Amino acid sequence: IPFWAEDPSIGNRLINARAETAHAKPSFREAFKRRRCVIPASGFYEWRTVGSQKQPYAIGQDTGRPLLLAGLWESWTVLSQVPSGRPAGYLRDIDDASE
Repeated sequence: IPFWAEDPSIGNRLINARAETAHAKPSFREAFKRRRCVIPASGFYEWRTVGSQKQPYAIGQDTGRPLLLAGLWESWTVLSQVPSGRPAGYLRDIDDASE
């Protein structure tokens, strides 16, 4: 999710950054410049459409060693608040709010 996004649901549409265009797309441009990483993975699936059927292909190394995938990362802060009240019996002795 880009740091500037107001709605986290934009992340549902940002699954793949194409290597050829990530540097120019607003959604990936800053991460491409400053926030690159390496992602170790045992493998991934690539889907191929044959007729009207989708066939998954498992991609990995025969040696069992991890793949090292190029990645981009972003920080996203989810703000939330847990309502509190008077603590339950066993928490009263340690919860400062009960004083």
